Amino acid sequence: MCTATDMYNEYSLYIDDHSLSDFRKMAEEFECLHLANHYFNKKSKGQQRLLMLSIVLSGQPSLVILDEPMEGLDPMNVRKVRKRMNSLKREGCTILQSSHRIHEAERQGGRYLIIHDGHICSEGDMADIQKLGRIPITKFVESMNETVNTICKIDDYVLIDRIENGHSSLEEIVLPATLEDVYIASLEQR
Repeated sequence: MCTATDMYNEYSLYIDDHSLSDFRKMAEEFECLHLANHYFNKKSKGQQRLLMLSIVLSGQPSLVILDEPMEGLDPMNVRKVRKRMNSLKREGCTILQSSHRIHEAERQGGRYLIIHDGHICSEGDMADIQKLGRIPITKFVESMNETVNTICKIDDYVLIDRIENGHSSLEEIVLPATLEDVYIASLEQR
């Protein structure tokens, strides 16, 4: 059995410009420093995740690769990890993460690679891949405060009859795709 501190010591053998104080500072920021010397496998999944993230997100890495980084974390810890990842990105760090939490990936990403069954379905920044998505009209209509009658919808284009103050006006609207829309559209095209 080992502790997170033992894991850090092993990790530090392969990483330059990284110190135990960096790890301890990050664990303190994630409010898990008090767990660093406890047996790792005796901790909850969320505690284990925070301790591992404390190791890999500490210091000044130029590249971080994460697999499902938010899995097992409560909303407050997700916020702390997201804040640290954003800080690293602003400092020039490249972060590559896999995630099934599409809303989280959309929030964190700059460029996306959608993979299904080991094959690349889509790739690019959000503007590139939004062109591939199809949007359910109900998503748009629910967000409007006015009365809206949908005339027709073809892919990302919607012709609506907007009724404001008793006056009707026809409008054509292009709806932006979400990452989830693009993912689903990519699978449908296969």
